[in-house]
Amino acid sequence: MNSRKPAGVFLIILLSLVFSTSVAAQSINRDSNYKGTPPPMVPDVTGLDEYNKRLVYADTNLQAGDYEGALEALKEAERIRKDDPFLYEMYGIVYKANRDPDKAFLSFKKAGYMYLEKKNFKKAFEMLSWMKTIKYDSKEVTDFEKKLRKRQEVIKHDIPHK
Repeated sequence: MNSRKPAGVFLIILLSLVFSTSVAAQSINRDSNYKGTPPPMVPDVTGLDEYNKRLVYADTNLQAGDYEGALEALKEAERIRKDDPFLYEMYGIVYKANRDPDKAFLSFKKAGYMYLEKKNFKKAFEMLSWMKTIKYDSKEVTDFEKKLRKRQEVIKHDIPHK
């Protein structure tokens, strides 16, 4: 029994794949206000505010290895909103991936202090871990860790016990 498919069937499958890929590429939501180069495959950002669109672009560029594109998107996000520690965490990740440890460290440090101010100790400890991957024994890391642990203890003692 011959299980070969006719060449016409293969051609139809190939053409349908090509057509569906090009339709999907055309339907990708590209934000007309975005000044940077959108990554090749931009996720659908419909419904997101301008700030979060930039974060999605930054993450997509980062995953594609386009560090300059990721930094460009983060800079645009920063112009919109500077009070989000996640923005500086993203900067740190991009700088670390781009092998710029000094800028990565400063970004993680800034995010860490912002998380600390918001009493988000879990995220602050994550930033401490990132900082340690860059400058394990530095005074800056030690100082941040002491402040973090002290702040955490103060909060624990301020919570009334039942």
